[in-house]
Amino acid sequence: MKNSYILILAIIILFYSLLYGFNEPDNLCILISILSLLNFLTELGKTIAIRSLTLLIATIQWILGPYLSYNFLDSFDYYFMPVPQKDYFALAIPGILLFAIGLYTIKDHYLNENRIFLNLKAYLKDKHSLGLYLIFFGVILTYIGPLFPTALAFFFYLLANLKYIGAFYLLFSERRDKFIYIGGVLIILVLDAFAFTMFHDLLLWLGFLFLLFALSYRPSVLTKFLIVCMGGLLAFGLQAIKGDYRNAVWGGLVTEDITKVDVLESSFSKRISEQGLFSERNNKHFIYRINQGWIVGHTMLHTPSKEPFANGETITNGLVATLLPRFIAADKATSGGREYFEKYTGLLLVKGTSMDLSPLGEAYANFATIGGAIFMFILGLFYALVLSLISKWSIATPSLILWIPLIFQQAIKAESDITTGLNHITKASLVVFLVYWISNKIFNTKL
Repeated sequence: MKNSYILILAIIILFYSLLYGFNEPDNLCILISILSLLNFLTELGKTIAIRSLTLLIATIQWILGPYLSYNFLDSFDYYFMPVPQKDYFALAIPGILLFAIGLYTIKDHYLNENRIFLNLKAYLKDKHSLGLYLIFFGVILTYIGPLFPTALAFFFYLLANLKYIGAFYLLFSERRDKFIYIGGVLIILVLDAFAFTMFHDLLLWLGFLFLLFALSYRPSVLTKFLIVCMGGLLAFGLQAIKGDYRNAVWGGLVTEDITKVDVLESSFSKRISEQGLFSERNNKHFIYRINQGWIVGHTMLHTPSKEPFANGETITNGLVATLLPRFIAADKATSGGREYFEKYTGLLLVKGTSMDLSPLGEAYANFATIGGAIFMFILGLFYALVLSLISKWSIATPSLILWIPLIFQQAIKAESDITTGLNHITKASLVVFLVYWISNKIFNTKL
């Protein structure tokens, strides 16, 4: 993968920002956001663009969101950034640039980017039914998983995602009816999102499908840009209506007479048809949603003035939680971040609410501004190492690259804590190994 240009640009911008400071960071924020988007569009269709997607999400939530907050929200707005912008961006800009440098320092092992697509097509040429089997088992495990003990809930959650991996297999197969089955999987994805009022997985798996679609069909730059814009509008629209929809569902307003469809139509009519998609209310709520910097800012405000720096404690606890099973480390940390969130931001969460410090916020809570930015390089380097290893193994087993979205499902979220990302990569990798082993040894089929 030709990624030297992103390294060079990130290093140049890093030195420029450190040299001239962060008193007027607006132009830097816009420049980094544009370059991150262009990097994503460039990678699409050449490889599984998980690096550039991870970087783009982080840029939106740590750079663009705070920039919009500082410039377009009133200072008395509850979600206005709680620290001066020069202080926040002294962490966020070096942090995102060093994260990018780490992500692109270790290259993939493909000799030629075109070989990714060609090897995958050749490998799956005679495996027409593998995708259907994975979809079948994924759907079954989705609905039988809740019957098992809660200790196995995450394991079955990962296995339930086999239905999406099956759709990826079909995408690269030569089945003429593949889009019927892929459409069925998408319907399940949409129905689950509205049934449980949780839209993260919907947007993530649609995004992952787009990554694989681009690799398979090589759309033009204009087509990729238009699809990205449509995805942005979808995310914006969901954010506009999901508050009303969730309140109605969670508040018990859905009855036999008032269905979820009725609530959805009512919310759409009220928030989009009447007020307009880009109303002041919708714009503000979208800024609230994408601005993970608000939490990072509160971490900077509270730590170390009222809570001392963790000095690596949360990172160590995360590694213990990832590597040691609970019967060995009974008091190990759990992902979810509530304890760390309240401890290092000073904000109290209502019961049932979950928020995380985010990798950037947790890096600051441990190592302050300079150390936190440097830690982001190490985190990016770790992600790059995992991706490099997968690329190496996929030379012999090309289908492995189709499992990258499952392995990085939580790690690409700029709002998850470090424990969540590390834990997901580790356990998802073990699940992928287990599925390949069972398929090969028991079913005599190579995935």
